Amino acid sequence: MSNAYSSFHQLLVHFHNHFRDGIERLVQHAQALSPATAQSFRRQIGDYISMLNLHHSIEDARIFPIVGKKLDISQLEADHHELEDIIEKLQHLISASPFDASKAAGFVEQLHPLVLKHMKLEEEMLSPASLQGVLSEAEIRSFTH
Repeated sequence: MSNAYSSFHQLLVHFHNHFRDGIERLVQHAQALSPATAQSFRRQIGDYISMLNLHHSIEDARIFPIVGKKLDISQLEADHHELEDIIEKLQHLISASPFDASKAAGFVEQLHPLVLKHMKLEEEMLSPASLQGVLSEAEIRSFTH
């Protein structure tokens, strides 16, 4: 198996593990929420959704257009839209004054299983075994350059 396929997948899993850790921390924070921790929770949500939006923007701009020509990625795209809906609600909440931390905690709880499910599916669909023979090494390398 070509190193380009494995390298891409390892990078994808690396980023996804960061997002998995982040959503777990957000859930823990949501479950232990208090008035004293509300503002740090607000900042943590902002940081997380900012990075998740960037990650999805890169996938939507660089990866999905290429992969989507050769594989059915409709579920991945649907997941992105579902995630974007919750992220948008969280963005409005963290921008509002006063900040409704309890409502934000509810959206974090909704986001949690979606993030985990989506990343697992993405890693399966974009695995070296799934992409080799479907995409060229040059196409794979274009995702990270």
